Amino acid sequence: MILVFILSTTLFLKNTGRPSSDKIFSLGENTFGMRFINTGENESNYVRSQMTICYKNGSDVCYREVTSLLYAQFDYQTLLSALEGAQNYPEVFARCHAVTHFIGRSAYKTNPDIRNLYERGSPACWGGFYHGVIEAYFDERPYESEEQFARGIRNVCGSESDYSTPRFFHECLHGIGHAMMFVSDDNLPKSLRWCDKLPTNQKQGTCHGGVFMENSSSSTNTGSGHISKYIKNDDPLYPCDILEEKYLSICYQYQSSYFAQLVKHDWKKTGDLCLKVPKAYQLGCFRIIGSNQVGFTQDPKIMNQTCNSMPNSNAQESCVLGVVSGLMGRYINKPNMAEQFCALVTNKHKQNCWTSIGSSLSSWSGDKSKVAHFCEINNEKHAAWCFEGLENVSPQPIISN
Repeated sequence: MILVFILSTTLFLKNTGRPSSDKIFSLGENTFGMRFINTGENESNYVRSQMTICYKNGSDVCYREVTSLLYAQFDYQTLLSALEGAQNYPEVFARCHAVTHFIGRSAYKTNPDIRNLYERGSPACWGGFYHGVIEAYFDERPYESEEQFARGIRNVCGSESDYSTPRFFHECLHGIGHAMMFVSDDNLPKSLRWCDKLPTNQKQGTCHGGVFMENSSSSTNTGSGHISKYIKNDDPLYPCDILEEKYLSICYQYQSSYFAQLVKHDWKKTGDLCLKVPKAYQLGCFRIIGSNQVGFTQDPKIMNQTCNSMPNSNAQESCVLGVVSGLMGRYINKPNMAEQFCALVTNKHKQNCWTSIGSSLSSWSGDKSKVAHFCEINNEKHAAWCFEGLENVSPQPIISN
């Protein structure tokens, strides 16, 4: 007997021709060999086993299917906990950010309370859950007037004080950028203009980051044939080279992810492409090479080797800062990986590496006293640099894979 479940699948864009949000999922019809959990089976081991199927298969469609299967059986908190606990395994680590996007979309379908979802959710796998929630929120508004839609953009995230963790507010703003691409059929110029409805340059920039990330390296759209029209193999700098100046800094940062795809993640060659970026924007390009290490390896030694392979000292330091931003964003309240990395970097970059850890701590709590203990490191010099960063906070970009 074939068991059939009605699922809230992870593909919502009815208005853009993508599959409907509700479909029948049948084990008898899936082509990947997935199964339902057995009685008494450990939930985390089961989730990992189904993720392994997609890891071996390599199909984007498989990851959407496996999310549908898992969401039929478990609530979003159970799934996020299982993924967080297993993300050190390569079969989970590789694509769990995309899966948490899909989980967030499905969770919003059953609980359309963004603040509640953010408080009860998890930053597991680089916060993909938060982005998915916002994608689903805007997907339900395709027929609103332009004024109503713009009001939603301005109001959906509320204010930073609404969140127990400041980073989650910025993840929400970043998620708007992902959502604009999601509901506009990957129309980059239109998505950027929608982000411009936000009231400050900093908020707009955080939103723009989500747009450019979706354009350059989407892990959630390619499997549905939804590849952006705003990339060109024969013009690696496109679309940055056609945009107005206000977008260029963030565009060239995230274009680094597309460079990496073009050269099959040969990071030295990626760095060479960053040198083709206008000089004013090159350091941002190298910074994203650093942050991307957090999505491609869990070995701080390899991250350090990549940064050392960059073409000059400034590029190397920018890469180092990107690694720290990525690690501190992916592993909230767990600075060990960033500390291990900073212990490895060359002496000329050590101070800025440890200072960046301190700056990043401010995104974990608005109350510095609550995170100051993370700077109490055995090495007094490193601790002093960490505290220096905590006291002199600079804006931390939202970087995810």
